[in-house]
Amino acid sequence: MEHNSIIDYFLYNASEHGSQTAAKTKIDGSYRDVSWAEMADESKKLALGLVQLGVQPEDRVSIISSTCLEWILVDMGILWAGAVTVPIYPSNLPDECQYVVENSDALVVFAEDADQVEKFIAERERLPGLKKIVQMKGEVKADKEWVITWAELQALGGDESVLDERRASLNRDSFLTIIYTSGTTGRP
Repeated sequence: MEHNSIIDYFLYNASEHGSQTAAKTKIDGSYRDVSWAEMADESKKLALGLVQLGVQPEDRVSIISSTCLEWILVDMGILWAGAVTVPIYPSNLPDECQYVVENSDALVVFAEDADQVEKFIAERERLPGLKKIVQMKGEVKADKEWVITWAELQALGGDESVLDERRASLNRDSFLTIIYTSGTTGRP
């Protein structure tokens, strides 16, 4: 297998070291091992869900979350769908989140929890291009048509061959991430 992109390396590790521990995550106070195969499976479901939402190659998808295993899974899912990851600082205020989403033309936002979702709800009128918010953790409390859960996104499923096509189109020069500065002296 030729490795032309980050997702190729990720999937190579999943195929070669599937049952081995790739990460540890804390659940209910205890650490649990997560295998390469589990990470690849979760990321594939996210990628298929994004495709079902209409995300096309090089479309932008944002993540607003603290560092966690889910952040990595989302990033790999976005890349596998051929899209571009646009991280947003979890400390950003609602208008700053709105600016990044609008400026980058993000179609979907992955928000860590209900508190992060509220930032986008507060700016909804100024986010006409944002199709969906995927709440990564917790119960969805707001606008259940615009905000869906992690499990609901993964349940969308789809034809896996589209992921093979998108993955094959990636190369070492593919556009993967847009990083906005902190904006400490104004807009990033």
